[in-house]
Amino acid sequence: MPEQAKRRAEALLKELTLDEKIRQVTSDMLFDVDETYNDRRNPLCGSYRNPGHFMHQNRETPASPAEVTAQINQDVRRSMEAQPHGIPPIENGEALHGAQWGMGTNFPQPIGLASSFDPDLVERVGDAIGKECAAVGVRQVFSPVVNVARDCRWGRTVETYGEDVTLTCQLGAAMCRGLQKNGVIATPKHYADNYGAGGRDSNYSETSERTMREVFLPPFKACFDAGAGSVMAAYNGWDGVPCSANRRLLTEILREEWQFNGFVVSDYCGVEGLCRSHGLARSDAEAAAMALKAGLDVILPFDRFDAVKEAVEKGYLTQEDLDKNVLRVLTAKFRLGLFEEPFKDPAAANALVRNGAHRRLALEAARESIVLLKNEGVLPLKKERCGRIGVFGQSALLIPIGANYSGPYKSPWQGEDAPTPLEALQAFVGADTEVVFGAADEIERLAPAC
Repeated sequence: MPEQAKRRAEALLKELTLDEKIRQVTSDMLFDVDETYNDRRNPLCGSYRNPGHFMHQNRETPASPAEVTAQINQDVRRSMEAQPHGIPPIENGEALHGAQWGMGTNFPQPIGLASSFDPDLVERVGDAIGKECAAVGVRQVFSPVVNVARDCRWGRTVETYGEDVTLTCQLGAAMCRGLQKNGVIATPKHYADNYGAGGRDSNYSETSERTMREVFLPPFKACFDAGAGSVMAAYNGWDGVPCSANRRLLTEILREEWQFNGFVVSDYCGVEGLCRSHGLARSDAEAAAMALKAGLDVILPFDRFDAVKEAVEKGYLTQEDLDKNVLRVLTAKFRLGLFEEPFKDPAAANALVRNGAHRRLALEAARESIVLLKNEGVLPLKKERCGRIGVFGQSALLIPIGANYSGPYKSPWQGEDAPTPLEALQAFVGADTEVVFGAADEIERLAPAC
């Protein structure tokens, strides 16, 4: 199958014009799916941030899985009709601990899943997420995060599986296996060492090659061995070269040494960052050429057609260079079966998303992720002994999902089976127990009586 997909991609590549080739390495993301959406969407890009993520704001009730599926189907159909060769786009999105196209099943953050020390559980979670993405037509996800977090000042530690290389390898690979078995491309990120001294996010890294080989690269290799079909380049620089244009990382190690045969995407606006952040390129055209020649294949998230076209016209990028990128993208589309099955069934999506099995798995994962640090006879709670319980802090009033690569955009995640922590505790203890709620600065005054 892989070789057949490549042969089909090679045959199609020979038929494409320069403009069609450039479109395959471009993508787009449009906020606010409203009455102006169809007019704003250019149907010619090779991939898109799926519209389901942006469909829920300004509505009394969120869009259903069927509605999301119908919108993605419409977008894919318009793209195929607009393409001279009918090439379907890849609809992508985030899925760090649950599908980010809407109200899918949500699981614990990766740092919580890591506390389970259970690769089988993580693979089952990945399988459920993959099913809920594939059901609506999302075929590539930017997950898992397999950066090894060894500085707790790094603000993205919650997205990782922690500080241990072996555990990160095992759980990252497990998540990739779960996602990929559903025809969804897993995209481990951020390749490779994503933070600098002091936990500075996306900063210049002074990591030595030995440490890179022993700590930061093994989780990515484990993900590729598990079948991950793509990878996201990091914002930061390594050995003086930004990862988005680092030939050592993207070609020599990734493809020549590891024989990775998938495709590489940029982090959002990472290619523009070669010009604006790193100062390596003098223009967006130079930046696009540097990245594509180094081994990056798809520029996310906004349409950079003009920059790539200028790069070719000015000789920064040859068509032979571009053909390598396009071939990898087309091969992935044939492997996915997008040409044979570009559309999904809205009714089937409604039946699958957040079904009973997925909800039970989410509960199991939550329980396995809990770490009890200390218990002086208080737990498990016995209703008859409680009397008065104090609950403090604004987090008790929130459903804490949707704000970190899951759920909808600019709209609260909603679910009838997802009460806030305060509501759940009140329901558990019943009317005979008083539950006192206070802000964090009221603990000293209220807690002694609870």
